[in-house]
Amino acid sequence: MPPRINRPNLALRQFAAQADAAQGLNNRVIFRNGRLQTASGVSAFFAGSEARRATVEAFKRSIIREYGQTVGDALSPRLDTLCAQGKSLKASVIQDFLRDAAAAKEQLGQINRTSVHAFCNGDLPGHGVNEALDAFYAAHPRLTPALRDDMRELVLAQLQTFGVLDDQNLNDPFKLFDDVSQGKLPCMIDMMAACGELPESAFYPYRDLMERGVDRPRDVAWLANFAGSLFTLSLMAEKLPEMRALQPEGLLTLETAWRVCFGEDVPQAVLDKWPGAVGEDFFNRTERLVADALERMGRLDPGTEMSVKLAVSNGIRLERAIELCARPGRLTLEDLTGHPRLYSVKAGTTPEEVERAIAADLNRWGTQGSLVGYEPVIAFRRPTGDHIHRIRHLRGLSEAECAAFRSGQPSPKSRALMDSVRALCGEGHPVQEAVVGFGLSQAGLNLIRNLSSLTGVPRDEHSPCDITVRPGVAGDVFLHYETPPNSPLDFRAEYVVHPDGSSELTALDMGPRDVTADE
Repeated sequence: MPPRINRPNLALRQFAAQADAAQGLNNRVIFRNGRLQTASGVSAFFAGSEARRATVEAFKRSIIREYGQTVGDALSPRLDTLCAQGKSLKASVIQDFLRDAAAAKEQLGQINRTSVHAFCNGDLPGHGVNEALDAFYAAHPRLTPALRDDMRELVLAQLQTFGVLDDQNLNDPFKLFDDVSQGKLPCMIDMMAACGELPESAFYPYRDLMERGVDRPRDVAWLANFAGSLFTLSLMAEKLPEMRALQPEGLLTLETAWRVCFGEDVPQAVLDKWPGAVGEDFFNRTERLVADALERMGRLDPGTEMSVKLAVSNGIRLERAIELCARPGRLTLEDLTGHPRLYSVKAGTTPEEVERAIAADLNRWGTQGSLVGYEPVIAFRRPTGDHIHRIRHLRGLSEAECAAFRSGQPSPKSRALMDSVRALCGEGHPVQEAVVGFGLSQAGLNLIRNLSSLTGVPRDEHSPCDITVRPGVAGDVFLHYETPPNSPLDFRAEYVVHPDGSSELTALDMGPRDVTADE
């Protein structure tokens, strides 16, 4: 059996170094004995065709990683021919490809600069940025005129700052039209998430932060260009009021963000990278900020540092996160950045989907950190009379209905809850009905899951906790969450859900229960 040939993952600079080091341009470069090395034509021949093909394939992958798929696709036919023929990779051929790749990158960058200018200046009637935005607005009628203005400013800034620098992807005006009209630009995805229209989480790394109800969605969407992680963007979101005090007008600059976050001028080395990638610099500086604070408290260790990052990423203000990770304690609404929403419903969500979400969690309610004698309750308070749902009381249900309840499937229990939600919200408020419904699932207990570890009493979304749902004024609905008196976690929170489906957290108090006070 012939030896198994590894498929190496090599950087382009390794090939360039070997080509430069070759004693003659007819010498070959080949991956052999676990490393890339030069060889004579005869030696490369006896290395075998599989080794030669593996070397060419690795070279092709390294070009794509360095220069992008578009340049890689342009050069692939020639490399594929070498592979098919089983030829070895000459040093001179490597140098030719490196020159061609650099030239293709420059040409691609020039094409993109021309395309962006033509798209933004309206040089193609019917396919300019104005027409693309009009098509996008038509598909998203919930955007107010002010938000539309913010979106336009973001799109133009994104294209004119980053689109003109793109030398890895081909962006002709027609592709740009499709990207904008369909809301595919990163800044548009960020902005729409902040407005409650959330894309699939797989395509949106900052979904949770934007869902917290930040006051300035345009600013956070733009600051995402600076951030290297959810952790650093969360810090920026916290500091937004100070940034706007320092720079009242225009899109926030790198200098403003750095000055407010770290109390110092942005280093020239970082400034020189912009508008390139500065996320790693922001992340490293934020890490140092946390490490310095923990060191002053005598709590500098990897575990505590990671806990601070997670707490900030989950919406806790940095200074308070550092305090709580060093010494667990109580959490209140003032410790949070933004105004967390109860839930953001995707367009087209059906009542059946909401009921399935409720049903999936009912049988697990109160199972984590279970309490002796605890029976979960959801109470609906109405002027016409209260309706109390005792979740585990299954009397009157058939064997099949009990089996559906226990397996997390829709059952009379979940349907009765949906009926109560519908009666409280009234006709004509489908989004509000969906948000309140999702609030009866584990989604309503995300605060416990994400933040209870900071109190020293870690619990998850299946912990004992009762819900009271009541009407407010002008069609509002309030959901009050509270752990039972014998729970070691003392948790109370309240959300309001407005008739249009928008929602926010209005009260929060969470910490270890004071047993002596209860006695």
